[in-house]
Amino acid sequence: MATPEELHEAVVRIGRSNPQGRQAASKYLKLLDYSVLQKCIHCGMCLPTCPTYDETKLERNSPRGRIALMRRVADGQLEVTQAFGQELYFCLGCLTCETVCPAGVRYGEMFEHARADIEQAGVMRNPQRDLVRGLTLRWLFTRPQALRAVGRLLWFYQTSGLESLVRRLKLTALLPPRLRALEPLTPRAQRQFSNALIRTVETPADRKHRVAPSPAACRT
Repeated sequence: MATPEELHEAVVRIGRSNPQGRQAASKYLKLLDYSVLQKCIHCGMCLPTCPTYDETKLERNSPRGRIALMRRVADGQLEVTQAFGQELYFCLGCLTCETVCPAGVRYGEMFEHARADIEQAGVMRNPQRDLVRGLTLRWLFTRPQALRAVGRLLWFYQTSGLESLVRRLKLTALLPPRLRALEPLTPRAQRQFSNALIRTVETPADRKHRVAPSPAACRT
């Protein structure tokens, strides 16, 4: 099981990475209303709320750092590269930065256009990524029965003692580094899934009282 220090080091390595690879011009960011890209006033109020910046303390891993990158891509000063793609996928997309921004920056809108540029350019594509995305996004998540079967297997693995045994024997060391770092964060599967907890037909509760405004309130 990875220690907090090992998890932190893994996050920092991802945040510092600057891979080289395919590149292409922007297609979506350059069509975005430029006023959206200009709103950031670099006040820094978003920094304490950003989980990736909190881990790495690198400006490029902050909302305003990513906005600066997206603006340069929109201006044509930077290409859509693998490094740009990795930075935008390092972002969790939690949009906490939007809730504290005094300038009302629409980070989510820029973020979606940047991700679209990255996928359009194909700068992040590789056989391993294509296989994982094909199995999960295009197959597993589109088949509820298969998703429930995987959930039951995960629940059995976690509750039967197999998970504890695998960790005691340190078999997680056989996993790739990123999966090894993420393994302790695996969500706990429940015995019943949401589809079993939600009724097929939800009926409203019996109406007991009616509420109406008083005539005096209507006159005021």
